[in-house]
Parts: sequence; structure tokens; C-alpha cells
Amino acid sequence: MKCDRCEQLIDPADAVSHSASHSSLIIENVLFLGAERNARNEKELITRTGVTHVLNMTWEVANFFPGRIHYNRIGISDLPDTDIKEHFKAACQFIGRYCGGGVSLSQFGEE
Repeated sequence: MKCDRCEQLIDPADAVSHSASHSSLIIENVLFLGAERNARNEKELITRTGVTHVLNMTWEVANFFPGRIHYNRIGISDLPDTDIKEHFKAACQFIGRYCGGGVSLSQFGEE
């Protein structure tokens, strides 16, 4: 069977787990949340969602399409004792600058 979102051929038995691997919609057609699998999937990232900017909040995941997407990296270690709150302001500024378009970012810590 072919996935409706990324057009990848998948085993029907894997359809549920495959579907869960796609990026999540946070604000319709404005903000998506994804993992490395989403970041490296050109068809999903650029064609299906039309992403033009990525806030990469990792040290270890590459910026896969630097010629086609504008990236901002805020490297955060994925450890239990990492205080991510100190990075919220910079993250919200990037989000607001490139995809705010009248959307309130107060839910993300920026008013």
C-alpha cells in the first residue's frame, strides 16, 4: 500500500506505526513538530507541508536541505537534567519571525 502523506510504499501491517511517524500539526499550515525521520524526508518536509524554515533544537540531527530550507539550530542535549526553558525565548523569536503571521505565540512563552 502507498502512504497518502509521503507516498512511500509500506506494508499494510505497518500502516499505523508509519502514520504515527509523520510530523504533527501544531498550528494549521504554519507550525509542525517532527523528529529526525521527518527532517530527512524531503517529500514530506518540502512538498507535502511546504516547510521553508526549520528550528533544529538538537546537536545530533543534521540540517538536511540547507540550500532549500532556512535553518536555525539551538543545540540542546537530550538528557533528563537539561533545562530547555532557557532556550524558549530564542525559539519563540525564530518561530514568530518566520511563521508568526498573526498567530499568538503566548502559548509558547512569547507574548
